[in-house]
Amino acid sequence: MIRRPPRSTLFPYTTLFRSGNVICGKSEEHMGFFRFVIFLENVEVGEGRDTNVRKAKENAAQAVLDRMRPLACTLQIDKKEPMVSQLLSRDSVTSEHDSDITMLSKAISEDNVGNKMLRTMGWTGGGLGKFPDKSITEPIELKSKLGRSGLGLEDMKDQTVTPGFKRKIKKIIYDYACSSSNDPLNFSSDFSKAERKHIHLIARIFHLKSISKGKGANRSLTISCTAQPECLIERVRQAGGKMSNYKLIPPI
Repeated sequence: MIRRPPRSTLFPYTTLFRSGNVICGKSEEHMGFFRFVIFLENVEVGEGRDTNVRKAKENAAQAVLDRMRPLACTLQIDKKEPMVSQLLSRDSVTSEHDSDITMLSKAISEDNVGNKMLRTMGWTGGGLGKFPDKSITEPIELKSKLGRSGLGLEDMKDQTVTPGFKRKIKKIIYDYACSSSNDPLNFSSDFSKAERKHIHLIARIFHLKSISKGKGANRSLTISCTAQPECLIERVRQAGGKMSNYKLIPPI
């Protein structure tokens, strides 16, 4: 079972439903009374009765919780304790692909294969072609194409989401999704709106939860895992019964 902090005040059925994906319920009405039955793996495990269908549902869930406590572990989630999380700044993300751009801007050295081939054909430097003095002397620059806009569109509001930025963000989020960490991954407030939008997109691709908090210059982004209850309980168990904001309470 999963128990949230007291301040979140979850109803018994919500607590029971979040504890597993094999729980379902069915209500029946007879002479002004509602009977709500809860099934676990197609087996009836509890029921509740009341003149109000919602109360009957909660009574049934509470009966099942009381029945399961002596048999199953309870995972207590305490949001009051600060979580130790990784904080990524924009500089740490952009430094890698900025260095790639610097390498591309360097002139080709004389020991380059293409340089040597041209020199064997008589090239001594400068432009190429029939009129070397009128030919270009610098390589054609690579200009990235952002979004799905048509060719020739110049009015781009944000040019920061470069291919290098996309590669780095995808690798960071992929590594986080493959890790066993339950701590959130935080991105500082110095990312632009377009960069945060792309981070949200990659997080959804890897089935991670992402949320932006704050306003204006203080707006930041947090990514977290949505682990299945059984996987989360096993991780807390391996950690000795307590990990970050989680505490495993044995059957009573």
